Amino acid sequence: MLELIDNLVPPNQYIPHGHCYLWQTPLVALHVVSDGLIAIAYFSIPAMLLYFVRKRQDDPLSKPLLKVFLLFGAFIVLCGAGHLLDIWTVWYPAYWVSGLERALTALVSCYTALQLVELLPQFLSLRSPQQLELANQALEEEIAQRKQTEATLDAIVAGTAAVTGKDFFAALTQNLATALNVSCVAVCEAVEDSQKLRTLALWSGDRLAESIEYSLAGGPCEAAIESKSLCAFSDKVQQHFPNAHLLKELGAESFVGVPLLDANQQTIGQLCILDVQPFQIDDRTKGLFNVFAARAAIELQRKWAEDEKVRAYEALELRVQERTAELVQTNTALGFEIRERTATQFQLQQLAERERTTARVIQRMRQS
Repeated sequence: MLELIDNLVPPNQYIPHGHCYLWQTPLVALHVVSDGLIAIAYFSIPAMLLYFVRKRQDDPLSKPLLKVFLLFGAFIVLCGAGHLLDIWTVWYPAYWVSGLERALTALVSCYTALQLVELLPQFLSLRSPQQLELANQALEEEIAQRKQTEATLDAIVAGTAAVTGKDFFAALTQNLATALNVSCVAVCEAVEDSQKLRTLALWSGDRLAESIEYSLAGGPCEAAIESKSLCAFSDKVQQHFPNAHLLKELGAESFVGVPLLDANQQTIGQLCILDVQPFQIDDRTKGLFNVFAARAAIELQRKWAEDEKVRAYEALELRVQERTAELVQTNTALGFEIRERTATQFQLQQLAERERTTARVIQRMRQS
């Protein structure tokens, strides 16, 4: 074993590589310095690769990158070791060791190439800087839209949180029109077997308008009522419904309608938006409409319950008044009857007294 090692490092049957350079100092120095600098560079590259992977360890691609970088690191370290052996063989002819090191380098390099072929599709799927920039811009726009939606939601909630009943519908239409910058917002209730709608609150321009009642036939509200879901026309709504006179009166260009549903999923009204300009609606705005449509449906049912309670109270009060009048009339008749009976009793008492007086007179006359 010792003899084998002696033959490998350094073998005596070979001459040093420096003889090929004729031991010329400039030439030997050129090769030694070049190989040394290359070895230093080769040894520093794996350290930087490992540092990069360590800093990106939370990245989903860190595992495949770590594998590739380890293979590259081993390959580069072996290359650096090969250059150090080249320096060694200038004075010591350890060509077997240098050859084995180069064979190991070849194996590692071939295995690295095969692994690169397998991982190449993953690397090709990575986005380019331009694609990442576009993705970042889209993400920033989405974040801005989400912040705007949250601000709109907060503004509407702040404007409607403290009100209920009829005041809620007026506050909802005003805050929706202001937050969404639209010209007209209406909350309607269904009347006459859901063939017509009557506005509970109508915000038009910059004020609350008078309540109106209109038919569903031939209008965009009918489409929302029939589908029982959000119905939107971003532009040219008058061309879709040429017979809808209300759209012409308001000069509407776009329409968004959300039906108000009760617990049995029956349509009881509608929340609708009309604007004189095209109105683009996204998923977040749809969610916003559905939330406040549900709130409006609850308030509408509460309003109906309160109206029913008021009607029941008025009917009860009317019955109480009628019963009170009946009792007064009965008491009056009873009082009259009591007075008549009292007068009759008084007359009877007087008549009885007269009869007793007459009887005493007659008795005295008989005695005398």
